[in-house]
Amino acid sequence: MTDASAPPPPPAPASSPPSHAWGDNAAPPLPKRGGCGKALLIGLAAIGALLVIIVVVAIVAASNSTKNDDAKVKAAGDESGIQSNSLNGAHPPQADIDAATTKCDIDAIGDAHASGTLTNHSSKTSNYLITVRFTDASGTQFGTGNGTVQNVLPNSKANWEALGADKPPSAEWKCAVAQVERLSSAG
Repeated sequence: MTDASAPPPPPAPASSPPSHAWGDNAAPPLPKRGGCGKALLIGLAAIGALLVIIVVVAIVAASNSTKNDDAKVKAAGDESGIQSNSLNGAHPPQADIDAATTKCDIDAIGDAHASGTLTNHSSKTSNYLITVRFTDASGTQFGTGNGTVQNVLPNSKANWEALGADKPPSAEWKCAVAQVERLSSAG
């Protein structure tokens, strides 16, 4: 007689280690790290904030330094009212302008015009850039004029002219040298 029932299935083989799932030469995936990413971001943010503070402090310090330099420049022009970017205290270019010779008139096309003389008190042949302010009787500025004088020898006089591009008012008006820059012609 044959038994109609089938034999029980054989036992399942023992499971293989999980390393076979990644291949023979592959490493298992790294475990997730808890707070390292957050700590890194916080550290980088702190370094960034520190750099911003350093930059702001540097800008403020540089600004204060510039203000001190500006005070020197304005002080050099205070006596005559003429400004300059020169820090030459021994022979400031403002002293080169003979304000008593400054004349205001109208040029051939009806624009404001100024002229005068200067003396080069520096020890080098120099070029000059002169800016003149034109004002009406009430002191309101209505224009400016510019002029250059080149290759003025030391201790020599030269004539200058500053041409404006503005029509003066029909009433009384004035002109005055507002700024002078002196640069060595030698380079």
